[in-house]
Amino acid sequence: MPPDGYTTITIPEETAEKLAQLMVQHELETMSNAVEFAVDSTRPNDDLSDTELAHLLYQRLYSSETHS
Repeated sequence: MPPDGYTTITIPEETAEKLAQLMVQHELETMSNAVEFAVDSTRPNDDLSDTELAHLLYQRLYSSETHS
């Protein structure tokens, strides 16, 4: 576990590339902002945990990568 106040995620290199593209397209300043933007745009409701949201983000990015 990271120290209190810090969070981390581990993602494949391809997902990081997609997040970098998202940063450029939406003029986001950090990778963290790109993750938050992607999660907010795909979130079905606010009752999900951070882990569930990260998993949804990964699934969405992985799915769009395999269908490209």
